[in-house]
Amino acid sequence: MTVEDERGAGAMRALMAEVDLPPSSVDVDLAVRTARRLDRRLRVTTAAAVVLAVGTASGAVAVGIGGGQTPDDKSATRECTGPPTVTALAAPDIDHAGLTFTGADPSGRYLVGIAHVQSQDRYIIRGVLWVDGSPRVFNLPPQDKNELTYATDVNGAGLVVGGDVGDIGGSGPWTYRDGEFRRLPAAPGYDLYNGMFVNERGDVVATAGARDGESRSSTTPSVGVVWPADAPDQPRILRAPGWVTVTGIGDDGTVLGYVGDDFGSFLYDPYAWSPGARRGRSRCRKAGSAALPPPSGTVASSATSSGRPTKTCRGRRWSRRRRWSGPSTATAPRWVRPSPAGS
Repeated sequence: MTVEDERGAGAMRALMAEVDLPPSSVDVDLAVRTARRLDRRLRVTTAAAVVLAVGTASGAVAVGIGGGQTPDDKSATRECTGPPTVTALAAPDIDHAGLTFTGADPSGRYLVGIAHVQSQDRYIIRGVLWVDGSPRVFNLPPQDKNELTYATDVNGAGLVVGGDVGDIGGSGPWTYRDGEFRRLPAAPGYDLYNGMFVNERGDVVATAGARDGESRSSTTPSVGVVWPADAPDQPRILRAPGWVTVTGIGDDGTVLGYVGDDFGSFLYDPYAWSPGARRGRSRCRKAGSAALPPPSGTVASSATSSGRPTKTCRGRRWSRRRRWSGPSTATAPRWVRPSPAGS
């Protein structure tokens, strides 16, 4: 028990002694430890859910969660020569209960999301692609027993990526463009997929997990999987010493993500995988403050935390100085198109 836990338990006992309570078998020390652990997990989970990726021709800025800074970190700032244009997205012409925006290409011409369609007997979602602000609905058939299919990202060529959702998680990654729907092959040993992303070249990346009977495996670590644009039928596995979650892919093929200590762990560190591969594996490096080659073009970033007591939850971005840069300021999720002056 930490010093803070001991103080909290002492304060709890003092309050209980001041009021007339019946005898209790509650373990005060255990209750305080459990409450603090749940509070820490809630803070980390909430922060990690804020994800926003923005790419521009002259640089890249990613918005995440603000946090403490180390002496060599600098906040992500950029001069703006004009106000940005914030545009409300037009709703598709279907009966729906709400829209969820999931991704966009760097220019903002293509945006993708899902429409929550109203139904009396089951929950249905439809893919929505906005082109120059005009919505188009596309319907992708779920695979096997999976009941839902969802779109997660799109690039500047209008290539949409997504996956299916079944009883135990996502599976069946796919691509969609100009009415053509294509399923991507699973990597050997991994049947469950989520968090699909695509770069401007058309490389697709996702987080992959193994199946253990009728449930997700809690012993086989998750990995990243890349489907190269020039060889989509040859998926490449990205490994690391732990449980992998990918958060984006740069136009040069560099993959960003984080690695956890264990199944369901809230202790994780940022990682990067180089675009070159040998024998089916890419060289991965722990980000931290080490010099790493930044991906070009679109940059994806998320708020992550190591979960250690001395660390804070912080958003990260790739800078042009070839290093893993410091935190930036969180804002409400919305699409902001840069002004013509290049802000």
